[in-house]
Amino acid sequence: YTTPDDHFMSPDDGHQSPQDEYTSPDMGAEEPLNQPPVELNTTAPLFIAENQPAGTVVGEFRATDPDGDSLAFELIGGKGPTSGSFTMDINGTVRSIRSFDYEKDPTVFHLGVRVSDDRNGSSVGEFEVRLVNVIEDLDGDGFEDAFDPDVDGDGLSNADEELLGTDPRVVDTDDDGLTDAEEALLGTNGNNEDSDGDGLADGTEIGIGTNPLLADTDGDGFGDEAEVQAGSFPEDANDYPGKQVVVERDPNEFQGMIYELSEQTFSLEEAQSYAAEQRAEIPFLEEGDPALPFLKKLLRRDFGSKGSAWVDGLPDPFLSRSPILTVRRGLRFASPTRKLPVILAREKPEIRLPGVYTQRPEVDGGIVTAKGELMDDGGESPFRIGFRLSEKITVRANDPTARMISASLSARTFEARIDRLQTGKTYYLRAFAENSAGLLHGSVRKIRLKKVYQAPFDAESMGQGWHRSDWFGTFQVYEGVQWIFHSEFGWLYHGPTNQNGIWFWREGEGWFWSERDTWPYLWRHNSGTWLYHFEKRVGEPLFWDYQTQTYLHW
Repeated sequence: YTTPDDHFMSPDDGHQSPQDEYTSPDMGAEEPLNQPPVELNTTAPLFIAENQPAGTVVGEFRATDPDGDSLAFELIGGKGPTSGSFTMDINGTVRSIRSFDYEKDPTVFHLGVRVSDDRNGSSVGEFEVRLVNVIEDLDGDGFEDAFDPDVDGDGLSNADEELLGTDPRVVDTDDDGLTDAEEALLGTNGNNEDSDGDGLADGTEIGIGTNPLLADTDGDGFGDEAEVQAGSFPEDANDYPGKQVVVERDPNEFQGMIYELSEQTFSLEEAQSYAAEQRAEIPFLEEGDPALPFLKKLLRRDFGSKGSAWVDGLPDPFLSRSPILTVRRGLRFASPTRKLPVILAREKPEIRLPGVYTQRPEVDGGIVTAKGELMDDGGESPFRIGFRLSEKITVRANDPTARMISASLSARTFEARIDRLQTGKTYYLRAFAENSAGLLHGSVRKIRLKKVYQAPFDAESMGQGWHRSDWFGTFQVYEGVQWIFHSEFGWLYHGPTNQNGIWFWREGEGWFWSERDTWPYLWRHNSGTWLYHFEKRVGEPLFWDYQTQTYLHW
């Protein structure tokens, strides 16, 4: 038998009384343990394409907290390069803080991420961000810019553009109408649209035929821009702004008559016969005739102060003598048998248009030597002579393609040197001459500068379309299409020939690059590896692939 007291044990007994099962609120209850966030991950694979601007969203992170606490995300150190590349919003959004270049930057970035709850519980994880290559081909030539020696396709290599200071990604750096390669060839400044400072852009000058390196192409004292604005021709030294045509008067002309003094001396009868032979007349003179002072000057010019010559007039009333003109005493008389020069007179002929003939021009490279002949001066010496060059076969007013080039007359022929002509373009050349009656053009000559074909692989012509390269072998070319048929490799398509090395393409194999100093090693773009070509093999071309360490047949 036990009493109720026996069921009570003090805490010292190691037993708990009923009273111990009750805990008063004042004593407090123990909080449950905090559980850290779980399932830290991304909503999608992390990647970013090259060239995207700073601030581009790369991806988003999510996690779950078993206790339902709010979460905060942050970047921590990763295994690889992340510094200065990405940032993370507190909500888990990852953004770039710069633009990436696939050819220069790492292609994989490692991110360390920590997610924390309100009670400092946290989880961490390691993640990868992959950089995606964007095929960049600025000039659309099939070569990715990273491997293209001429990114903008203007014909000037990137290295040369760097030396000249032009932009390798812009075809026409100074926007003057000429490509950077054309400027390098012409010697103009690819960074200055107006190399000679005459107010005309370099491309404009080439278009109208003036020299972009000379402010006054024809050297007539008027700048090219002033001549263009005035409508005169800046390549014609005899045409300039404000020019007034002044026809030089024949020094032997007086009141519509042309006088001349014979070099030989005659008796009066001989002088009359000579005049008839020359289809001229001996002028009839009387005292007070207005022609007398002019004819006395003519005599003085050729024979000095003692000069005298036969003229026609009233005979001596006292003696059998005939009239003469003297410098000192005017009209006098002399014996008909005396030997004297005779003055002849003719009516001034009507001035006609000059006649010119365009001779066949000579072409040497890109330089044309134009030649012409003055067939008929029209009654007076031309005050303007030269050549008209145009892309139009007919002579038209306000022809924007027309160029007028001055020439100098030597005896009956004249010529001029014409440059700054474009290959592959047809021009029409005419000689011209101008006198007071007007301007006349001669016959037309057709000029076409053939574009010089530059064979690929430093090859030289063997005739019949075949070419031989001392390092790349023998092949047949098809001008204008960039296809060749190689005696060993078959059909190949080649890129530009004026760059550092040459790219070529073969069906089923892709793009390759090599040059004289590199061959027989060639770079294969598709696999990003070097190949070695074994020459003089029977059958298909044989190569060694350094990446796979195996032989390769085409």
